[in-house]
Amino acid sequence: MALTKVPFSMISEGFANPLDYGAVGDGATDDTAALTAAIAVGIDVYIPLGFTFATPGNVTGFSNGQRVFGGGTIKKIEAGLNPIVLLPDLIENVTFENITFEGNKALYTAGQPVPAILGYVTRSITVKNCTFQNIVDCGVKLRDGAGLLVDGCTFKNIDTNGIEVRLYANDPRTGLPYPVRPANRD
Repeated sequence: MALTKVPFSMISEGFANPLDYGAVGDGATDDTAALTAAIAVGIDVYIPLGFTFATPGNVTGFSNGQRVFGGGTIKKIEAGLNPIVLLPDLIENVTFENITFEGNKALYTAGQPVPAILGYVTRSITVKNCTFQNIVDCGVKLRDGAGLLVDGCTFKNIDTNGIEVRLYANDPRTGLPYPVRPANRD
């Protein structure tokens, strides 16, 4: 009998797994391309327990309604001002569940603004049972965000705030007014 290797997503009820997109998960090899590819599929993303996915930051490409879950770790491996995760503008209903965000604070000088999760113009972001550790800025930082639910999270060795939500008249990235947010469909 011959065995056939199939991607994890084929046997896991439609979840994408970065390991199926070339991730190593050893905490040292840059897995950004694999993380981004798994996210780009547009279905829920499974970060398996026992694996540490390394990135210099700006893991992005999320879709509305997407969930990132599993028990594994996403770790920052290079100094730089990129957050670990960058939520796209106008994103809605994204959930992070049972993920450890490792900021690798030893890479930085105190006071550098490098959060684990950063979003501008977001709506209904949920963060459940996640661990944020060794972050040089905030665990979760939303700018002009509406609707953040944080439940059962642990914040360890965070320099600024565990959570920061601020509303600005203008986008701090450009100085221009924020784009018009679509009407709330809830």
